[in-house]
Amino acid sequence: MSYVTSEQFAQLLLQNGFAERTKLQYPEDHAQITAGHYDPELHRRIFKYGKLFVIHFEQSQLRGVNGFFGFQSSALSIGQVKSILAYTKLPNHTKTAVHNRCQNILDLEKEYNRIKRREMTNLGITDQKILDIFESINLPEPASS
Repeated sequence: MSYVTSEQFAQLLLQNGFAERTKLQYPEDHAQITAGHYDPELHRRIFKYGKLFVIHFEQSQLRGVNGFFGFQSSALSIGQVKSILAYTKLPNHTKTAVHNRCQNILDLEKEYNRIKRREMTNLGITDQKILDIFESINLPEPASS
């Protein structure tokens, strides 16, 4: 099961600190969405976290933009969404380590799994922080589309 452009995913982003910026860039779409007529196949939405991290719902495509990464996909796995949310919750010094270890924000799940495999050894503060934050994120099952 995967997350796609949907009201469920939009609400999940809002609940995790993202702010919707649709009204600024797509006022017509915002008016339709606010009136309760959101159709993921037709409308665009924008969600922003902090100063530079933006996720676009471009009809049925998801696109993420940040100085460190970018992604484009029609669907994101639960692990990929956890990667995005975990990244936003990491302290800045840990984010720097993630930049050095991962090619893309969606690779944070792979880094988590790598750390998890060697969990019994002494983990550094950075590895422990990645584990703790990744494991603290509980997501609902994506609604079937």
